[in-house]
Amino acid sequence: MTPITTCVARLGSRFSLQLDPIRKHVLYGAVGLFHQRQSELLVELRDAGGVTAALPLAGERPGFDLLSQRQTMTRVVWDAYSQQTDAKVEVELLAPFLPRDVRMSVAPLYLLHVKVSRLKHRLRWQGPRAEAAGRGVVQVALRVPDVATTVTADAITFTYETPIQTRRTTGEGGIDRANDPTARQHAADLAHCQGAVAVVTGDWQQVDDGFELSYDLRSDTAEGWLALTGWFDDACFEGHRVAGPLKYVPVFAAPDAVLAYARSERERIVAAADFVDGLILDSSLPRSLQDLIAFSFQSYLSCTVWAELAGRDWFSVWEGSCWYNSTVDVEYNNGLVYWGLWPQLLESIFEQWTGHLRPVEQGAWLEHDMGSGWTSNGQAYHHPMEVEENANWLLLLYAHGVWWGREELFEQHAATSRLLAEYLLAADTTGNGFPDQGTANTIDDATPAVQYGRDQVYLGVKRLAALHAAGRMGEAVGDQQLADRCYEAVDLACATLQEGWLGDHYPVCLDRSTTGLVDAWTHQPLPYDELPGWDAYSLYTTNGLLYLFMVDDLPSGLDPELLRIDLLSAYRASLTEYGCTHCSADPDHLWVSMNLWRDQAGCYLGENLLATADRYWQMQIAANAGTEAKCFVDTNYTNNLCNYPRGIASLGALWAAAGLRVRARDQVLGIAPPAPCRVPLLTHVDWANLRAPWLDARPDGDGLEWTIDNEDLLAGWDILPLV
Repeated sequence: MTPITTCVARLGSRFSLQLDPIRKHVLYGAVGLFHQRQSELLVELRDAGGVTAALPLAGERPGFDLLSQRQTMTRVVWDAYSQQTDAKVEVELLAPFLPRDVRMSVAPLYLLHVKVSRLKHRLRWQGPRAEAAGRGVVQVALRVPDVATTVTADAITFTYETPIQTRRTTGEGGIDRANDPTARQHAADLAHCQGAVAVVTGDWQQVDDGFELSYDLRSDTAEGWLALTGWFDDACFEGHRVAGPLKYVPVFAAPDAVLAYARSERERIVAAADFVDGLILDSSLPRSLQDLIAFSFQSYLSCTVWAELAGRDWFSVWEGSCWYNSTVDVEYNNGLVYWGLWPQLLESIFEQWTGHLRPVEQGAWLEHDMGSGWTSNGQAYHHPMEVEENANWLLLLYAHGVWWGREELFEQHAATSRLLAEYLLAADTTGNGFPDQGTANTIDDATPAVQYGRDQVYLGVKRLAALHAAGRMGEAVGDQQLADRCYEAVDLACATLQEGWLGDHYPVCLDRSTTGLVDAWTHQPLPYDELPGWDAYSLYTTNGLLYLFMVDDLPSGLDPELLRIDLLSAYRASLTEYGCTHCSADPDHLWVSMNLWRDQAGCYLGENLLATADRYWQMQIAANAGTEAKCFVDTNYTNNLCNYPRGIASLGALWAAAGLRVRARDQVLGIAPPAPCRVPLLTHVDWANLRAPWLDARPDGDGLEWTIDNEDLLAGWDILPLV
């Protein structure tokens, strides 16, 4: 594909590289996102006859005649063709990752593979320049400004300092973080960083500030591996007034141990990368969706923080350009990456969220976030989203427990779930089953009707879904009284929802009046009597239902056929160049992650919308091939949700394509693909041995045909066709 700005990052270890071929530099830094230094990554072919060509990552230099870039879950690869020298240079930057393998996934390490070979075909029918010698060197150097450098035969190391400060304002509410009691008190404000470029394999020679690999096109190909590391062991992150270093510090103890790991485990790292990449590349998902998953995965990783605080693991995810830690509504969407790859990380977040409850007269509400930047001491966002975040917790916890067979979590978090459910029950003061209190929500650039209107269908459906989940969990822990109250509220809400049906869709909100409504930003009354767009087509009707679809537990009062009609009607009414807007009354604002979520819900309703990812991928290219350098961008031109983690919701397409329902306690996998598919069953991957079961399914008018590769991994489980 066309070279665009992208990034590679580490799980929780902050060390990241933003690769920017448009501005011809990289952003480098052990501290990661928003703390990086503008640097150069030189990869330059130097033919002995004087012809040179370089990747566009090191300033203004002659480029290759043809350059192609591609990205997978673990790699960025450039295929560089030099017509003038008859050489092809393949450059692979590998970010080690294997689910459940802590050592590999958190290592502050990248592997750089360079391979030089003769072109197999004349490029554009043109031969090499007469002075080209067919031999020369490839030089690799990482040039970071203002560092102290030490050079040895097989490593170039450097040291530098980077300020680490919590964000002083929310960026929206204008809170003065310097005087806020949630601000950091114990974490370091300065990171003492180390970095290195070191030889792993190959006949590299240390020259100047880098390494050279000799090649001769008349003989075999030349190739070699280098390692790039970044390190700081300061107590950088603070959660609940306890500060500590990143997880990799106790795992590796010192930077030299990271380099030793790279040299001893390179083959295993590469094999793991091949396997993880293949889970996406060998699937039947559209190519644009495969690209989007890989691209957004690295942006997600760049936002992660995995620290060790007084012997306790703390896993948190920054909300990209907003900096908020483990924003509940963002993790609601990010949850799909934990479902697919690493469920224990979500369980860590659940545990941390329990320290962020705000008790009220009836129940409690969950804070929007845990803090800002390097701090998780309390909410930094300027207003709560009580109904939405409470519902998000209940749906995440319930579906996680059923999907993975971890129902013991219902007992562990029973007190929290009850408090949150009590608040949701009390949020309906009119008795119609829809919430009218605490209804400000995450969709902060939408019309007033979508963002904070009363009796929103979005929050009405999400609340009833969450109360259904709370009822199930209440029954599981013996709290039948709570369960009965929840089910009664669900039935009432379903009846109210059906009464709001407008022939081919559900409206944005059922209450069109603005009486008593105030703007959540200005706290001023709305300047009109009737909410504009209250009856528009909405993207969000099914937003609260995807997790229930995934565990095959939709409330009986909901009509799947009406949900399907609503979803398709809204799709047609609000589709734009880059996806669907929040509602048909708003032609300008869209969020890619919410489109992805809707597409996956559509698969469970029998409608295959996954090819719409072509539009979302084109938006990423537009945001990263020109004057911007945003990595994953969730919003179009009217908002700034960039370097954002929520695009990894795209990973859920792997099971949505199969209409996969999982109930681990029953050992049942239900499948109902809306179209032919080939997908890995991530619930049963043997990560240690790099084996996965693969489902091939072909629905037709007479039912469903399917086969499973590596079926032994599903021993004891039943496959249940649902079409």
